[in-house]
Amino acid sequence: MCPARRSRQIAKSLVRLGDAMSTDGKSSGSPEVAPVTRIEGNPLQENIRPIPTLQEAMMLTTRSPNLESGNSAPQELIIGGAADTFVSNSDVGRAFVNVTSLMWSSYHDRDLRNPEYREYATNAAAFFRIEPKRGRHLVPLRFGIAPHAKPRGMIVMAPVRLGRRLLADIIQSEIGSKPRAVRIPAASGFTDYLQLPCLRMHWPLNGELGGLAQGFFGAFDAAFNTVLADSIRSMRFRERDILPAMCTLGIAANLGLVIVERINVEDATKTGAAATWSAIAQFTRTTGIPVLCLATPGAVALGLRWLPGSRGDLTAAEPVELVSIKSSRDERWVSICRAQFDATLGVLGIGPMPHWLPDAAYLLTLGFPGLLANALRGIALHLATLEAKVFNEKIFNKYGKLALLLETPDIDAIKAILAQQKPSPASLIKYSDWLPFKKLRPVMSVPELEG
Repeated sequence: MCPARRSRQIAKSLVRLGDAMSTDGKSSGSPEVAPVTRIEGNPLQENIRPIPTLQEAMMLTTRSPNLESGNSAPQELIIGGAADTFVSNSDVGRAFVNVTSLMWSSYHDRDLRNPEYREYATNAAAFFRIEPKRGRHLVPLRFGIAPHAKPRGMIVMAPVRLGRRLLADIIQSEIGSKPRAVRIPAASGFTDYLQLPCLRMHWPLNGELGGLAQGFFGAFDAAFNTVLADSIRSMRFRERDILPAMCTLGIAANLGLVIVERINVEDATKTGAAATWSAIAQFTRTTGIPVLCLATPGAVALGLRWLPGSRGDLTAAEPVELVSIKSSRDERWVSICRAQFDATLGVLGIGPMPHWLPDAAYLLTLGFPGLLANALRGIALHLATLEAKVFNEKIFNKYGKLALLLETPDIDAIKAILAQQKPSPASLIKYSDWLPFKKLRPVMSVPELEG
């Protein structure tokens, strides 16, 4: 595809549904979006959910799978049920309240009724309506700070096997990920703008900035059916273009929230990861668009250790830490055990949950819900294959351990580290994706570790 045609396709699909539309409201070349919202108040706030109370947030972030069989095989229901079960608590609810609060605050400052901000947004859109000349970049080389912009970053720290993927699913589902049209009165009639409530992406492999651009543009392509990701393959696209392009896209699409997930210590501490952390931080500082980072404690403790500026931008909202459950008698652990049991063994008609399961499950999994889901799923699939319905503590221990065979070395190492008063820095770093943040303070305060 030639550069001029590619630019026209991007210009059609992004930013607004049309330039200044005629008084009869007709326009052409519009992408498929949800129905136009007609409003009298702040147009961008109209399409987002109200800030919930803590109790409402906890209800919204609890998920139970649909276990109606229909034509589905038991094995299919077991696999889906184990993966789609999430029991919330006050920390998860608080994280959701903070996220929605950040969105409301951001859209308050990005009010399209404000002439100053509307002009800024229009200038952002104009970058994608310019026909490129020979040798000219397809993306802007510069981008100014948005009026009233302030950093709105937020970090949710959660060890592996604690439901980060499902939490991202829930937040995206509750906020919405489909583009909408927002209509603003104008002198000649009205103008329609696009609004994308939520964009979700993975942290790039090896933490490289080019991977961040590919993921960001690719997420926009999925939302708007465009070919933005192709532009970074152009010989004229440079690394210096990434941040301006991201900021332009975010403003032009009136983006509500960016979710960056799967941030682990391995990829968040690579050589190029500092530039990626900085780009995400500068994105929210420049645009005022909220960014939610779902990261392991190790990724935060070690990846942001030497980046105080980025750390400040990404913690504009109080960081929230989700931790593994500390006791088999914890009410939430019992609820998790019951929910996972119903979603796996309950599919086979085995039940109710035996009274011994929370204690046995805690000894096996150290209170990590993801490990429990893997164990019960493996046991249920084994029993489904044998068409057996006998389940006892002996079966749980035998086949649960088999299901967690790959995780056993990590579980044993975590047990040993948690039992030690002063574990070695090397052990803390190696298993930092599993450990609570406070356990990692010794390695955060060491200026330089010997290799």
